[in-house]
Amino acid sequence: DADGIPDNPLVVEKLKITNSAVPMFLNGWENDNSELWDDYDSELDLNCWTVLMGDETDVWFDNYRYDPSSTRFDFALEEILHVITQCGYAVAYPEIFGEHKDSLIAEYMDNARGGFYEWVPGSYSPDAWYTYHDNSCYYNCMITEYFYWSLTSILGAQDNRWNEVYPEWKLNTKEKVMETDPDIYNLLTDPQYKLPTILPDGNYQG
Repeated sequence: DADGIPDNPLVVEKLKITNSAVPMFLNGWENDNSELWDDYDSELDLNCWTVLMGDETDVWFDNYRYDPSSTRFDFALEEILHVITQCGYAVAYPEIFGEHKDSLIAEYMDNARGGFYEWVPGSYSPDAWYTYHDNSCYYNCMITEYFYWSLTSILGAQDNRWNEVYPEWKLNTKEKVMETDPDIYNLLTDPQYKLPTILPDGNYQG
């Protein structure tokens, strides 16, 4: 709720236990050439992480000059959330948010995809509304992405992105999620899990 105090201490505890992190680089070239990864195995001990690039955020720099008029989508909303759900919620509530076949969110995801697919299928059912197609993303990764699409759509982040997201996600608004996938809507708005109820904007009180 942007007051500077974590809403779900259990998730924070699991993020610490899994030694979670979001390394941020200026761009892909810097990531590929960073000495950070030279020490990864021996010193960093990052057990659960994802990478965010500076040029993926809405703080866009043109020749390193900040452009406040930028309206680009801020992929920090995706990459940071991935770590929180993968390394926090999935560990804190394995039967509910666990990234494995028998969790509750997996059941809802299989319904959204039109069946159980361990890998990306050759084609999805015409009735499926979650049709992720990255062949490098396996079943657990598919759950991460489903969590992201569902929650950010409920919070309004995808409202104006239909043309960009429809090839893999059809429910880009809160109303569409409520109508077509009420199970995931009810789960992600259940107050006991203390998931976000407003979209992060980078402004916090503490």
